[in-house]
Amino acid sequence: LIGEVNPFFWVKEGLLSVTASNAIRGSTKVGGGVVPAILEFTKDDVVAGNQQGTLTVCTNGTANLKRMVWDHCYKNFTVRDGGMIKCEDASFILKATLQGGKIYCGSNNRLKSTTYWGQGIASEASALTSYFYAGMELNHYDSGNPAYITIADGEAPVDLVMKGSFSWTSTSAEKSIEKKGEGVMKMTANNGASSKSPFLLSEGVLLCDSTSGSPIGNTELKVRSGAALGGIGFVGGTERGNVVVAGATDKPGIIAPGTVDEETGAHLYGTLTVGSEAQNNSVDFGNYSRLNIGVGPKNRETRVSDVDKLKVYGVLSIKENCTLDLVKNTAELDLIAGGVYTIVEADKIEGTFATVLKPKDSWKVIYVTEGEGEDAVVKRIDVAIPGKGLKVDVR
Repeated sequence: LIGEVNPFFWVKEGLLSVTASNAIRGSTKVGGGVVPAILEFTKDDVVAGNQQGTLTVCTNGTANLKRMVWDHCYKNFTVRDGGMIKCEDASFILKATLQGGKIYCGSNNRLKSTTYWGQGIASEASALTSYFYAGMELNHYDSGNPAYITIADGEAPVDLVMKGSFSWTSTSAEKSIEKKGEGVMKMTANNGASSKSPFLLSEGVLLCDSTSGSPIGNTELKVRSGAALGGIGFVGGTERGNVVVAGATDKPGIIAPGTVDEETGAHLYGTLTVGSEAQNNSVDFGNYSRLNIGVGPKNRETRVSDVDKLKVYGVLSIKENCTLDLVKNTAELDLIAGGVYTIVEADKIEGTFATVLKPKDSWKVIYVTEGEGEDAVVKRIDVAIPGKGLKVDVR
């Protein structure tokens, strides 16, 4: 096929190979049938512009693109219901939407996103997890708003998994990124980018699962009222990287170590780490914020219970009216192995949790002090759980 794809084109089944540069000015759809459908552009440019072109890839559909430029299109491209876009290089202005689909970028592993009016990546509600296998370079021109990543809450245990890192162009390095929407977003890649403005976790859940570096970059992370930060990876930065949690009486900001298996929805226990031996970062639990710690049944291999943990290389500050919630992840308390478990570790812990929620009154929370006299510092919070052969007596 040579020429424009206009006004509507549907590749429902089979392969359509486009051997010339094309401008998508109308609505192009790939997939939706019972057998695979592939739309393949073999030339460098696949351009949609003037607020007209859209590309929708859905069930059994794949779009293979050399270079994709989406210019000032309000709809842009949508990948849903298991559909897939593969491209070697791409840039888009305004918005890219996933709804149970996958986006891959080629050897440079990077999409260039120029955003106006705060729009960026969006994940709409779906029974399938969306996957973003690409880095993203943000070029944000809206001085009044952050660049939004909006994740709706669908049936999938994790709504969007972002496996690539992101960075700012030099002209946008002072802009914020804001995660909005009640859905769950998991980030697994190390991000070396630096921004003077914070990453704003305003709604829903963010799981930071990169163990090689901070997935949100070298920037402060603000967990706002009603949002939750989790993961089994690392958060922090050399110049910035502190975590600040805000709360309200009816909507606490939450830190909840541990992550979620995107296929099964199972809770995976682990440690969320802030800072490192090479850099100190602080965690500040503001008024009415909360720390959720999952406690599971006895692990058959280790013979002890799996327990989540927050580890801070730096100062952990706990303000007034904060809550520690020990969450049992088993219906039968007798399946939890007795023992003393470290749930928080820091260079220094300032303050205590005003409220402790626990499955049994016999569970004891212990603030462990190291050093003596003026050198005494609280560095650990343990929970002692009675069990066979273990009698807990904490005075």
